Amino acid sequence: MKKLFVTLVIIVVLVVAVSYIFIPTKIKISSIVTSTANSIGAHRILMNDETWAKWWPYEKAFQLEKTNFKLTKKMINSFEVMIYKGGDSIVSQLQLISVAIDTVSLLWSCELEAGNSPVKRLLYYNTAIAIKKNLAFLLDSLSAFVSDQKNIYGFRVKNVIVTDSVLISTRKLFNYYPDEFETEEMVKKMRAYIKANNAKEMNYPMLHIQQEDSIHFSAMTAIATDIKLPDNNEFAAKMLLKGGNLLEAEINGGHATFRKAFYEYDMFIKDYSKTSPAIPYQLMITDRTKERDTLKWVTKLCYPVF
Repeated sequence: MKKLFVTLVIIVVLVVAVSYIFIPTKIKISSIVTSTANSIGAHRILMNDETWAKWWPYEKAFQLEKTNFKLTKKMINSFEVMIYKGGDSIVSQLQLISVAIDTVSLLWSCELEAGNSPVKRLLYYNTAIAIKKNLAFLLDSLSAFVSDQKNIYGFRVKNVIVTDSVLISTRKLFNYYPDEFETEEMVKKMRAYIKANNAKEMNYPMLHIQQEDSIHFSAMTAIATDIKLPDNNEFAAKMLLKGGNLLEAEINGGHATFRKAFYEYDMFIKDYSKTSPAIPYQLMITDRTKERDTLKWVTKLCYPVF
């Protein structure tokens, strides 16, 4: 009996000693993961509350097993998130740390007040282990989400090389946003001009529509050719920097989709500190006058960059 009592005393002493030596009063918890994403773009989409539901790994956002979360504050490059586990509420911070132009580290951290009680310290230590596991799981899901450019900009961007060297173009002014029939008429005239000059088309037709003022829009169409064609009052030859850099993204949709996509493209250019030497344009893969379902329109958005 005496031996059992001594053994129990030793165990209690060891537990107390371990809790005081190895478990601090404040338990710091953190988890970090590195993603292939731009920190500015990733932060911008996380500013939208609806985005959190899209990357959250559980069906119901801000819940994970027996733990609840609440987004409480949005800051520059970070977010404050309350963690509710059991009867405790813990302030945590999700930080976005820019490592490179296309790399961001996601750091999620918090602190637990373990207090002086050895029993409480042991309990909070187990809580800390569970929270750290949850944060790591959430960060893996968030990392996968922001690493996909389509989740940030609505499309994926490829770096390609300009293969054409010359094109023929024409421009027309409208007092409204021109539709596919009007731009296709411009393309038909160019094709007739190319054929009349015994030249060959080298790529799909290009289109750039620009708003000049509150009511006027200018449309420019162009087609790459195998030889330089002569200018006249209607058509102008333009040189391309063959071998130059081009950002290319394929999308499906109609005019509203194009306009929104070019807005997002501008955001991409700013996020990645790109400089453009020429105007962006649509490469019209689908004949829009024959395919009336705009969801089936395939278009490549092209952005020349240095």
